[in-house]
Amino acid sequence: MVTVDNSYIHRGLLPATSYYYIVRAVNGYGKSEASRQVTTTLADGSLIYASNCARCHGALALPTVTNAGISQVDGALQSVGAMSNITLTDAQIGTVASALSDNN
Repeated sequence: MVTVDNSYIHRGLLPATSYYYIVRAVNGYGKSEASRQVTTTLADGSLIYASNCARCHGALALPTVTNAGISQVDGALQSVGAMSNITLTDAQIGTVASALSDNN
């Protein structure tokens, strides 16, 4: 079995709303069977930011709070000493990055 890790950020989704995904692989040999349905409910990145980041970085609405992608948020959580006590899932990091992107 070959596993390919392609990430995708689905923007414009509403927090606290359930979404489901079904995927299918396509290559030169044709299409695979559809995957089983996976359901997820997104957290609100602005709420996660407010409870974990705003104390040091300021309110999300401030113009000094700049755009940061997933890799920048994740990197800061791993390398900035004051942020080392914050534990977020990959999905939560993605919603924070999306909130930062929407802020600019």
